[in-house]
Amino acid sequence: MGRHRLHRVPPGAVRPALVRDDAERPRRVRAHPARRAEVPAHRGLRRRGLDRARRPLRDRRGVRGRLDRPRPDVGRRPAAGAALAARPGGPVAAPGRALAPAGAVARGVPVDGHRAGGARHDAVGAGAGVGAGGPLPRGGHAPADRPAHRPAARVAAGRGRERERQRRGHRRERAVVPRDRRPGARRLARHAHRRRARRRDDLPVAVRVRGRAARPDRPRGEPAGGRPARRPRPVVAVQRRRAVNVLEVTDLRVGFAPDVQAVRGVGLSVGQGEVLGIVGESGSGKTALALAVMGLLPEGTRTSGSVRLRGEELLGRSDRELSRVRGKDLAMVFQDPLSALTPVYAVGDQIAETIRIHSGATRAAARARAVELLDLVGIPGAARRARAYPHEFSGGMRQRVMIAMAIANDPVAILADEPTTALDVTIQAQVLDVLRVAKEATGAAIVLITHDLAVVAGFADRVMVMYAGRAVESGPVDEIYRRPRMPYTIGLLQSLPRVDGPAGEGAARGRRAPIEGPPSGAAPPPARCPFLPRCPVADAACAAAEPEPILVGPGGHVAACVNTSATADPAAVFPVPDVAVPPPARRPRRERPIVLEVADLVRHHPVYRGALLRRRAGSVHAVDGVGFDVREGETLALVGESGCGKTTALMEILRLARPQRGRVAVLGEDTAALSPARRKALRRDVQVVFQDPFTSLDPRMRVADILAEPLTTHGLPIGRRVEELLDLVGLEPAHAGRYPHGLSGGQRQRVGIARALALEPRLLLLDEPVASLDVSVQAGVMDLLEELRARLGLAYLFVAHDLAVVRRIADRVAVMHLGRIVEIGSVDEVYGAPAHPYTRALLDAVPLPDPFLERRRRRVPLRGDPPDPTDPPPGCRFRSRCPRYTALDAVESRLCDEHDPRPRAVGHDADRSVACHHPLIAAKVEL
Repeated sequence: MGRHRLHRVPPGAVRPALVRDDAERPRRVRAHPARRAEVPAHRGLRRRGLDRARRPLRDRRGVRGRLDRPRPDVGRRPAAGAALAARPGGPVAAPGRALAPAGAVARGVPVDGHRAGGARHDAVGAGAGVGAGGPLPRGGHAPADRPAHRPAARVAAGRGRERERQRRGHRRERAVVPRDRRPGARRLARHAHRRRARRRDDLPVAVRVRGRAARPDRPRGEPAGGRPARRPRPVVAVQRRRAVNVLEVTDLRVGFAPDVQAVRGVGLSVGQGEVLGIVGESGSGKTALALAVMGLLPEGTRTSGSVRLRGEELLGRSDRELSRVRGKDLAMVFQDPLSALTPVYAVGDQIAETIRIHSGATRAAARARAVELLDLVGIPGAARRARAYPHEFSGGMRQRVMIAMAIANDPVAILADEPTTALDVTIQAQVLDVLRVAKEATGAAIVLITHDLAVVAGFADRVMVMYAGRAVESGPVDEIYRRPRMPYTIGLLQSLPRVDGPAGEGAARGRRAPIEGPPSGAAPPPARCPFLPRCPVADAACAAAEPEPILVGPGGHVAACVNTSATADPAAVFPVPDVAVPPPARRPRRERPIVLEVADLVRHHPVYRGALLRRRAGSVHAVDGVGFDVREGETLALVGESGCGKTTALMEILRLARPQRGRVAVLGEDTAALSPARRKALRRDVQVVFQDPFTSLDPRMRVADILAEPLTTHGLPIGRRVEELLDLVGLEPAHAGRYPHGLSGGQRQRVGIARALALEPRLLLLDEPVASLDVSVQAGVMDLLEELRARLGLAYLFVAHDLAVVRRIADRVAVMHLGRIVEIGSVDEVYGAPAHPYTRALLDAVPLPDPFLERRRRRVPLRGDPPDPTDPPPGCRFRSRCPRYTALDAVESRLCDEHDPRPRAVGHDADRSVACHHPLIAAKVEL
């Protein structure tokens, strides 16, 4: 508390009131002319010592004492300055000034130094000045004391406005009794328990009242700064308010130097709780659109248009301004969670940092909130896993952490950029379930960007299809999938492999029509339809000008096509071509020779600990007793989750060496007994196609040199073999002079296949050959593989995690879990009637590209992650996640706990087996 500066003045004179120094402000404030108090002339000034001696008494009886002692009648006290006006000859407030005169300590004076500005705690009557006061009966009201306005009285204490009031500058030091104004009502209810002590008008008191000067009266009965009462709105108005779009994008354009136009006039709108799916091939502008909305484009990018979040414009704001929006009102889930998370901080600390930055929570509160979010997205042991680092999580768990971080501050809109790409089907289903939970918990609008139309079918409410930087078709999800009108959309939907496709034999099963030709580039397109070179129903009008979107269906279904009459029948736009069945596949399987035979294959990787003194701490059971065979002209697919041992088994076969345990025979020859010369000769018959064609091709070599290299290595003549290989895989001769970076993803994968076929092998090992390709390019590559198998009689060992692709290309399928095959058989029987619970869970997790069927499917959820491969559990390795295990009795569950299941024959297929104690279909005998 500051010292009083008292001045002797004549009686009745009016001087500015004394205002104490603000103890809450550390800086020194220049004295204001209002900081003076009036003392009657017949009173003597107290000396400093006497003033210091009486200070504790004033603290108990004066301003601080009255604030500390709760009293119940503050709402019934008379107006401020009433005692002063009652005294004959008392001072009167000067016009245009709001001052606290001498004797302001009389009953009815508001004394408070930390209240909100604009409204007083005492009820000053409308139009009343300083009136006479007096004792009031308990429970009574003064004539000029009207009750608080109801809506303003409901204003909660604080409301987070204290910091704003502290930033008002020197005006908050001017504290006086307001003049004629309406009844103050901001916080009467909170301070109604305070009562004044006995009257002491002989002691000059300086009162500091925080807030601005009184505003002039308004015509309605509202306190200054109060909230007006709202009339009840009709239900229609409430529904209309809910339908207001949260995120609106209008005519957005994004360009990169020199002439790359990634986004060209895209517009979209998403309402609260709505999910918009944006689909298209790579290079269509989906990610550039999301980065433009988030304001994360690199410097030098040209952007124009409008991006509004709840009506506020975001485009054109500085990075500092957008940082207050990103992570709070607008969040994003990136495609690669491992690169999006900081590797040197625990995931709980990263989530808590987001909360503390945007909400100002304490460290402990933010930490507790982070644990709650991790538990919400389904991470077991959230309190313990919050202290873990990103590399200690699996891919699906890292994506859950990203979703938890995105919803940490209850955003109004979430952008998810390929959140399920490169994930297993089971993890993909779990991530989509977590996004649904996040939408229900926050009510946020979600924009889902993906190239998988099957994911959008069961998750989105509306769909927008992008091609060459433009939205070529958009509308309700059911309308788009049932009646597409844009040829590009029809081609995407027909290129999708389906897990519920028709049953058949060999290559004819589930064949789809691909979209011919490469996607349109990002260069400025000519004045025509950008899909014209790939469109099978194009006419002269398509080459005249680029079509504008037109209404083609209900629910706002629009398409940018001038020839919609030719797309009324989608099946006629892209006719399905016929393909010949390979001659070896026409014979029964038992009569065909064995190309590859694997028996009890084992591969364990050692685990070491320590930096200086390394010691072996265990082994990773990557492959643990795998056995199968591949016949001539047959395609066997190895499927399962990441880490189950599919690729390790393929690499052990490709080594053509002695395995750790077991036997591998290629074309009847045991790889353990091969000499170096014979091993080199055998490699001509065994070739491989890797998952990523960009890293498997030498970037310093031209395509012609890449295709000629295996011929040179084995001493074969080149001649016209390079041109023949390019024609075999559907590439032009001009591609021979290009480097890999000058090709598209599908073209690079075709070069990889051509290199594998250069030596005319009999067995081709394919490790996820279409996992990183768009659906249209996928269809073209799978058609190529089917055609090559029919023409050359090849045998394929196909490794994949997409069971819809396996249904499309494979004859037989082997399901792997934690290094072992749990079920094997023909595709038709395994997909039609799975015998192992793990196989059933994998098939149920595959989305269907049909909104009607996808939303009505009954799934068997697969919870949790696979066990640790360094310490596999005893007994059945799947029982910790098995949905059937929980329904078993004590005797049946004990069998799963103690005994490892061995393969047993099931079904009608003689080559079908399942490793389960309680299969879903009847078992025959143990193998």
